[in-house]
Amino acid sequence: MKFIIAQLNNLRTRVLTSATMLNEIPEFTGVQNPLLLDFTLSAPPLKLNFSALRALNQDKLQLLFHLLCTLGNEPGLIFCNHRDTVERISELLNGKGIIHGIYHGGLDQAQRELALIRFRNGTHHILITTDLASRGLDVPEIMHIIHYQIPATASVLTHRNGRTARMHASGTAWLLLGINDVVPEFIEPPPVLIQLPESVNLPQPTPWETVYLSLGKKD
Repeated sequence: MKFIIAQLNNLRTRVLTSATMLNEIPEFTGVQNPLLLDFTLSAPPLKLNFSALRALNQDKLQLLFHLLCTLGNEPGLIFCNHRDTVERISELLNGKGIIHGIYHGGLDQAQRELALIRFRNGTHHILITTDLASRGLDVPEIMHIIHYQIPATASVLTHRNGRTARMHASGTAWLLLGINDVVPEFIEPPPVLIQLPESVNLPQPTPWETVYLSLGKKD
């Protein structure tokens, strides 16, 4: 961005957009006396429910499995702080028979593209991901955001939750807590702690399958 702006000698108007506020605007933007337009003041209330679940033992993976069975085939993103956690959860869900995809920076471009295609078209209802998917990922009708690991900052929380309850739709965010986890002060108001029903069924397999042909780029 700094390089592009430096090449535009006659640039007179600069418009910066963001889902979160910066403490200060970077000097290279050339913005000195900005006019702030905060559309959140007139926006309708976000239709987002925020709930928390606490593992009664050390097994958050089992708590996650129980939650996914409760949600059935409703589409959702599972956010983790690290790639190895994504892989560990994927291994568990494979063993439990829950069809899903994974998405993180350790995958090559073709693998990430295929994961998004399968998630968008309903072949996979669940996508396990790092915060790579919290910014710029436009997938409509995501109903659930599951924070398997507590987000590190308020900004990360905002971007994760921003994947659901979009365009006047409603959604639910879930915060999974270990037995000793504490809800950070930046999560305000704190999510409501609830309990899941004891009797749940394994989600039904999706009726869709994806045929993916990678034919390269057009000249």
